[in-house]
Amino acid sequence: MDPLPKAQASSAPLSGLRDLVSTVILYLDARLRLIQIESREAGTHVLSLVVLAVIAIGFLALGWLIAIPALIWLLSEKLSQPWHLVALCTAGIHLVLGFIFLIALKTKLARLRLFEDTVSELQKDRQWLAPKLP
Repeated sequence: MDPLPKAQASSAPLSGLRDLVSTVILYLDARLRLIQIESREAGTHVLSLVVLAVIAIGFLALGWLIAIPALIWLLSEKLSQPWHLVALCTAGIHLVLGFIFLIALKTKLARLRLFEDTVSELQKDRQWLAPKLP
């Protein structure tokens, strides 16, 4: 009897296992690369939006803080009302507008979709790996 056929027969399951592990590693590598690419894109996109928002809010706040005392004084003179009543009305208007913008921001954030490609690929993978019903 030749011992070589037994060795080849016993290495066949190991070869299949090795191929399976290699395939799983390649699959995970591809998915991790996709996540890495989308993370960079999302990070760049979100960072640029945050920087623009901070700069815009800063300039708007500074300009408004400079202008509002003069506007309150002008309105109180024009309406012949005490300045503190005009200031309270102005503050109320600002609060209402602020809440409206917060609601708009909440709506936009609810619709924000990041990592869409990764999620869709993982859903495809889940469907492919799910047991098929006859």
